[in-house]
Amino acid sequence: LSAAGHNFADMAGTAVLAALVANAVGRLSMAVLAGPVSFWAPLAAATTAAVGLGCAVFFFLPTP
Repeated sequence: LSAAGHNFADMAGTAVLAALVANAVGRLSMAVLAGPVSFWAPLAAATTAAVGLGCAVFFFLPTP
């Protein structure tokens, strides 16, 4: 992979972040379908904040 101009650590980090986002979206979807608004609204707020902060760090943190 390095010979093709790709860094394995970057690819692995991106794959882990994608898996975490998929997990969070799936968990939130199940909560919305299964529970009342009082249960899933705080979870939606926390998930939105986590995804936003994760994207900010991923895109704005300088890489060596």
